Amino acid sequence: MPLAPGTRLGTYEVIAPLGAGGMGEVYRAHDANLRRDVAIKVLPASLAADPDRIARFEREAHAVAALTHPNILAIHDFGSSGGVSYAVTELLEGETLRDVLDRGPLAPAKAASVTAQIARGLEAAHGRGIVHRDLKPENVFVLEDGHVKILDFGLAKSDVSDVAVTSSGLTGAGLVLGTPGYMSPEQVRGEVVDHRSDIFSLGCVLYELLAGRRAFKSDSAVDTLHATLHADPDLTVLGQRSPPLVRIVGRCLEKKPSSRFQSAADLRFALESVANGHDTGTAAPQIVRPRSRSHQALFAALTLVTLAAVAGGVWYAARVRSANPPVVAIPTARGIAVLPFDNLGQPDQAYFTAGMTEEVTSQLSKISALRVMSRNAVARFKDPPAQLAEMTRELNIGAVLAGSVRHDGSNVRVSVQLLAAPSGEVRWSEQYDRTVSNAFEVQSDIALRVARALQLSLPREERARIERLPTSNAAAYELYLKQRGVNPNVPERNAEGIRLLDEAIALDPRFALAHSSRARRLRFSGYRTGRNDLLAAVAAAQTALTIDPQLASAHYQFGMAVNSLGRIDEARQAVQRAIELDSNYYLAMQDLAIMEVNYGRLDQAVYWARRALPLAPNVSGSYYTLGLPLTFLDDQLAKRLLTSTTRRAAPLEQGLLAVIDLRHGNAAAGLDRMRTVEAANPGNAEMSELVTELAVYAGAADAEQRLDAVVTTFPNMRGFWAAYTPRTLRAYLFMHAGQLERARPLIDAALAENRKLIEGGDHSYFPLYENVALQLMLGNRQAALDLFDKAIDAGALDSAFPKVDPLVAGLREEPRFLAALARIDRTLAEIRRRVDLSGVVELGAPAETKN
Repeated sequence: MPLAPGTRLGTYEVIAPLGAGGMGEVYRAHDANLRRDVAIKVLPASLAADPDRIARFEREAHAVAALTHPNILAIHDFGSSGGVSYAVTELLEGETLRDVLDRGPLAPAKAASVTAQIARGLEAAHGRGIVHRDLKPENVFVLEDGHVKILDFGLAKSDVSDVAVTSSGLTGAGLVLGTPGYMSPEQVRGEVVDHRSDIFSLGCVLYELLAGRRAFKSDSAVDTLHATLHADPDLTVLGQRSPPLVRIVGRCLEKKPSSRFQSAADLRFALESVANGHDTGTAAPQIVRPRSRSHQALFAALTLVTLAAVAGGVWYAARVRSANPPVVAIPTARGIAVLPFDNLGQPDQAYFTAGMTEEVTSQLSKISALRVMSRNAVARFKDPPAQLAEMTRELNIGAVLAGSVRHDGSNVRVSVQLLAAPSGEVRWSEQYDRTVSNAFEVQSDIALRVARALQLSLPREERARIERLPTSNAAAYELYLKQRGVNPNVPERNAEGIRLLDEAIALDPRFALAHSSRARRLRFSGYRTGRNDLLAAVAAAQTALTIDPQLASAHYQFGMAVNSLGRIDEARQAVQRAIELDSNYYLAMQDLAIMEVNYGRLDQAVYWARRALPLAPNVSGSYYTLGLPLTFLDDQLAKRLLTSTTRRAAPLEQGLLAVIDLRHGNAAAGLDRMRTVEAANPGNAEMSELVTELAVYAGAADAEQRLDAVVTTFPNMRGFWAAYTPRTLRAYLFMHAGQLERARPLIDAALAENRKLIEGGDHSYFPLYENVALQLMLGNRQAALDLFDKAIDAGALDSAFPKVDPLVAGLREEPRFLAALARIDRTLAEIRRRVDLSGVVELGAPAETKN
């Protein structure tokens, strides 16, 4: 029976009905305690009488209510009064996204902005382990100012238009895990879903916003589900409205979860990039409204977390505004640079000051609304105060944080100033007098005060990560800071860094940051020594994650360690998780780009490289990371990109230019280039490795001597470009000289090592491609061809290098080899159709020449 006006449910007084359906009634009510109007939904007796359903509802309601995110509808309360169970949410004014779509598709920029807001809400929910499972236009609400809110997290509906998919794979009316046309393929199959299912659903929504029709729509629910599993959406209907958005839609709607955007944060970044390319303001775009307010439906939105929605999606809008002020869409992340803090203490305390600079930068990096420049990007400026205007222009920043540190015994004085850029006007300043044991509190407070000074809103999860103190042990913290300045690339120094970390961990075994740094150093050691140190790095990272699952660096170190072991899926997911937790983790983005190149996912590699670039736009390595996938897709475009950065070009970029020479059959030119680089950078091991490789390919006189210097010390170290280890290259030179008896032990050792890697779970193409050459040396041509096909399947997508690689020259006339190269070319052509290469060369133009 409907509730009469004046009925009281706890502290709420019913004012008027707003809507009704088979799953309950919705009312406008007044909260007597807080003196505000709310939406209140009375649950049907069939649900309210089930203690298990109510208990589940309360658990998940608590989880969603804790989100407190501007793009998620807020749950205020739930309870029971006089045998009537009810739930309470904020009261909104506007309409559902379905109402918006009833008037036709949106302009691309508006569609991107609306979808980006949805992705931002999902980002917060997924961070709490909450998956929506029923994202569709009916469950998205648009306020009158254009702000978007997501409704109905964890929805379970019994609307006959929806279908339940059980773990047995059977379908039927009843328990609902999604809506046909918006469900992901894994939902349709009844599999366990994760956050990537929501990304598929959001892709369906974006498709509909652009096309004005559903991506998957058939005459019946069963046919729609079949289309979701087996049919590709017709992207041609989107035309040329926005090629970047079409690519985003296509990636969201990939059948395999691993091929989609791997987090809502990444999707949101891509969408905001498109939206900000079209919109000039920072507010959310206004969606066209009906001409007459009298035609506007009433809405009382309510999240019911696993319980129910009004049957048929019939929700109504309230005429009153929400008690909360309207919120505009968050603008593109603001740029800030942290200048190296001045050391006002003794010279031997410089490590402490440098560590404080690093840790403050790390804390700021946890704020997703900030774009925090990398340390290397800032280090290029030798006199930051005098170069503030140049820094502002080159780094595209709006503020800098300057400071000083005086460390004297157990006491620390930290002074900081937040300066507007390029004016240098002081926006905020503070001086902290603390003990060393309180240093982390200072770093956290600085980050929070900077956010407040810049008027940034921090989600609760980000604030919690910033406020968490890694250790309260001052001596352990000092040891940690000391090791930060110890070079991991020098084996003896790296061992010293590990010793310092071991001492810190002995003082505080729960110092997660120290365990994470130890994983990093063991990983660097493992690159030279092999599997045992890499496994130790994995264990150290796992220890850090057990202590602090929210520690981005631990996820990154785990990912990089298992990547070196060839555990591809684990590596990718771990590094992506690191970026979700720290949206400014540019090293993680760059390494993920390189990782995706090695796995043959070149389009995603371009995406990650371009995302990292604004965080280090003037740093060597940034253009190498972007040029690397371009080398496979369009090496002349890569060459133009790298040569347009002459002012910033450094060894890595020069190395890639040498590789382009090699791929065009001119190993000698590449070798000449790299000999010059090696002479200018005598301590750069990577460049020396590449010189050695090129010396072999070019038939240089010193190739044997160079290989003999490393083949016994680092026999398993992969080369800069190809998958070959020094042992295999030395075996090739022996074979070339007709010395099979000297080559055979090296060949057998390399094959044994690769067999051990593959049996241990290495799914990369490196051991497979190396085995192609090794089998050819043994005269096993068919085995070599079989391995070449397997290497392509594992991600080897270079069709140019095998044509000039002297180690596989014996296959060049083989039809199977030529067919395999053609297969690579077809794959590359398909990737080129998906990837956005527009504006790449302009990215590398010197900052002063940009508009």
